[in-house]
Amino acid sequence: MADLTNIELVRNGSVDFTWGNDGAASQTIPLIKRDEKFILMAQNTDALLARIKIAAGAFSGKALGFIYKDLNQDEMSIFGPLSGSRFKNADGDLEVLITNADYSPFSGTITNVKLSVIELP
Repeated sequence: MADLTNIELVRNGSVDFTWGNDGAASQTIPLIKRDEKFILMAQNTDALLARIKIAAGAFSGKALGFIYKDLNQDEMSIFGPLSGSRFKNADGDLEVLITNADYSPFSGTITNVKLSVIELP
């Protein structure tokens, strides 16, 4: 697993945006700030459909389960703001997976799926 690099927004200001990470089968978002202060952006430039899945966590909201979004080629999606009570694991992270639609390992070029985490001020 690899940690995603966060982009911190500045209130009443601007920041440069770049895709933080090429996709990997599994990556984590370290939750340093309080819950619901960040969003996840995903873009699929691969020819195959990619399913972005945020795994259910280890705390009270885990019964609500995971969330996912299927992205076709050149589609983009935004997740969040995300609640740590639903998605935070025992290590204090959120786990993000990139799979095929049937949750099997992604069969496309995984680095064609880009992810970024935006921290809200």
